[in-house]
Amino acid sequence: LKVRPRGAGGDPLARGALVRVYDVGRPGERAALRGIQAVGVGLPETGVTHLSEVHFGVPPGHRFDLEVRFLGGRRVVTRGVAAGSVVTVHELPWGLRSLALAARRTVRAFRRADLGREVAALAAVIALAFAVRGPLSRRFQAESLCPRAPIPILLAAAHLAGTVIWIDATDGWRRAAPFATAPALALGLLGADRAITHRLRLRRARHLGPYRLLEPLGEGGMGAVWRARHLVSGRRVALKLLHPRITAEETHRRRLLREGAILAQLDHPNIVRVYETGEIGGQGFVSMEILDGRPLRAALAAAEGSSDPVRLSPASVAAFLAVAAEALGAVANRGIVHRDVKSDNFFVLGSGSLPADLSGWRLRLKLMDFGLASGRDLPALTADHALLGTLAYLAPEVLRGEPADARSDLYSLGIVAYELALGRLPRADDLPAIAPVLPPDLARWLRRLLSADPAERPASAGEVARAAAAIAAGEPPGPEIAEGAAAAPIARGVKVESRWGDRLAEARRHQREGRAVEAHILLLELLAELRATLERLPVAERTAYAQEVRLDELIDLERTLRPGAL
Repeated sequence: LKVRPRGAGGDPLARGALVRVYDVGRPGERAALRGIQAVGVGLPETGVTHLSEVHFGVPPGHRFDLEVRFLGGRRVVTRGVAAGSVVTVHELPWGLRSLALAARRTVRAFRRADLGREVAALAAVIALAFAVRGPLSRRFQAESLCPRAPIPILLAAAHLAGTVIWIDATDGWRRAAPFATAPALALGLLGADRAITHRLRLRRARHLGPYRLLEPLGEGGMGAVWRARHLVSGRRVALKLLHPRITAEETHRRRLLREGAILAQLDHPNIVRVYETGEIGGQGFVSMEILDGRPLRAALAAAEGSSDPVRLSPASVAAFLAVAAEALGAVANRGIVHRDVKSDNFFVLGSGSLPADLSGWRLRLKLMDFGLASGRDLPALTADHALLGTLAYLAPEVLRGEPADARSDLYSLGIVAYELALGRLPRADDLPAIAPVLPPDLARWLRRLLSADPAERPASAGEVARAAAAIAAGEPPGPEIAEGAAAAPIARGVKVESRWGDRLAEARRHQREGRAVEAHILLLELLAELRATLERLPVAERTAYAQEVRLDELIDLERTLRPGAL
């Protein structure tokens, strides 16, 4: 049995270490002792005065336990050694041995190094490390590893390790090795990082033809809007796409493409701009200018911060009315009816409070979402008497089943202006509430916009824009103002199912008690039933029925449960 003790520090041969051999499982027992020797005692045939191993004669086929006690006092036991084996026993464990070796080499390197040269080399390595984190990583398109903070520490540590390892070298190439360690590692990191970054980009990237989809901006039941970049021009756009399950439906596909065609005809600073529309692989898309801000309804909700309704100043309401009417005028001049004018379809650019004057609204307001628009040059996609749009903003004649026209859009615009002025949607017979809140000129124009008779509304959006701009500037609106007739009284001859009021009251009770899911389910049932009933009724009876079912209460409940839905 051969045993090779290895010491730590300056005595790697462990001179003076005492080696004992015991029967297996009985170390330390005197009766089980099979042999004992001290390292460094005796003279081998080679003439070396200090032995590097000791030999024991033991019976073959047996196993033994070895005990080595070093001069430093450390005792190391190796168990189950077979006869005939050669065993190396270290005074320190591997980790401690490595640290001790590194410490000895570091001290020796410090003593032998030219400190001035080494400090200059370390400074050059640190400069290289920060270049790798910044300009070099961008030049190599390396974004996964190199920009991270530990990279300078890693390169500096690699340089110092190379210096310590090769400090004793005599060959020229070995003496130069420390200075090549950090640059070689930096190049390796840049190459590996570029490969990893390229693979990750390919894995994450989504493409539609020449567009790379970067991140989703919003999603609804019909489709999604993505922030995208055109790979050829580099232009960043908002890309509106239909859901794949809806793309297969011809009506929805044609509606999306028609919306893009409508917007492509319009060139107005307050209407969202369209760059391109079409289909790629059966996927319809509309490429629009990307807007940074929020819908008008969301801006109102964000401004609330309390239970009190938000009301804009009369000057701000008049300025909004002027700018929005200018945009609707540009739409009407093309023979197009929007049919879905509401606060959610006006977009306010930027953040912060809403504009207070005419110039602010002109810079920040955009009209969008022409998915329900109709026009003289556009094919019809819906039945003649279908109810399209949002109930709270529909003109009375549209509820009666008559076709929408530019005056219907003006009525919806009046609803939005009322919402800005009073902080809520109008209720039945609510027009007298305007007078105490708004100046007389603005109140008269708002009553004209909300007239139940389309003939009593302003003749055009341009007329509204001119008068509202004058009111916003504090000037007389001119001779075009005429007192509009009050809304015609609504007949009450339609009978409503008695359970309707009970179900509406039950939905409100669920909402007050915090059971939003139950209230939401009842609300959806009531809305579906209302729409189906209105479409079945003769057009002359629709308005009366809507009054009987307390449509204003239903709208308030929907606004509470589904913010932004109306």
